[in-house]
Amino acid sequence: MKICPQCQNTYTDDSLQFCLQDGTQLNFVSSTGDLPNSNWTDEAQTVVRAEHPQMRINLPQQPPPVPPQNYITNPQTNFQPESSGKSKVWIFVLLGLFFLLVIGGIGGVGAWFYFSQGQTTVVQNNTNTGSNSNSVNSNVTNTANANTNANSTPTATPTPKPTLKPAEIETAKKEAESVIYGWKSAAEAHNLDTNLSNYADTVDYYKGGKINKSKLKASKEPAYKRYDSIAIDISNMKVAVDPTGEKATVTFDKEWDFSGTDKDGIEVFNTGKVQQQLVLNKFNGKWKIVSEKDLKVYYADKGSSDDY
Repeated sequence: MKICPQCQNTYTDDSLQFCLQDGTQLNFVSSTGDLPNSNWTDEAQTVVRAEHPQMRINLPQQPPPVPPQNYITNPQTNFQPESSGKSKVWIFVLLGLFFLLVIGGIGGVGAWFYFSQGQTTVVQNNTNTGSNSNSVNSNVTNTANANTNANSTPTATPTPKPTLKPAEIETAKKEAESVIYGWKSAAEAHNLDTNLSNYADTVDYYKGGKINKSKLKASKEPAYKRYDSIAIDISNMKVAVDPTGEKATVTFDKEWDFSGTDKDGIEVFNTGKVQQQLVLNKFNGKWKIVSEKDLKVYYADKGSSDDY
């Protein structure tokens, strides 16, 4: 006989191993005295069927294995992609490279800013201490140009001519007056070459503009040939000499009286009076006429002052 230690049910079929109520393993008992309650009545013998009853054992159930999330079954190629672990590794690698690039870029910009600031400071210090220029340049190229200009030989400027003393100015005035009277005397003497020697190589002559000595001679020569007598009177002469003593402006009243006989024996004459201006420049220590013109015409009869 067997007994269930859990529910205390007894079984006369010794072939049973487990309780039919709760599945607990049965224990053998040798006699009824070993049963928990001896006041029991005879129990009908259990009918043993030809087919053993099925026993149900409740075993702890385990959850079915979960397939990987990235597992994809391809019915044709049976292809299985890479596991998610490797994908995560590549993601971390790429993120690491990205952060390295960002950090390196920030460091490079900071280094460039630091060195550029330092270089600008050095350039400014060098410019302030070594350059004679009025402006301070922070640019390296401009500083180099400024240093080059400072070290190069300066262009020679013309030395200003000294200002004449009052006594020297008076001497220059007398020299200019002497030239005017010599110019007058040569015309009265019919000495054309001597008269022309008082002029510079180029002369601003009346309305003809600037002419050379050849044209000046051609302009004066007809009067020298036509008139036998040439008389010139100069009055109210004023001479102004510039402070350097290189230029003199002479203004005076000129009155002339020309007379003669033409080829037919007829007397000819030319008279008049003008206010005239002659400008003289000094060449190699000698005064020469560079300009001749009339400022005012008082009167004229049969001719003009530019006929001689």
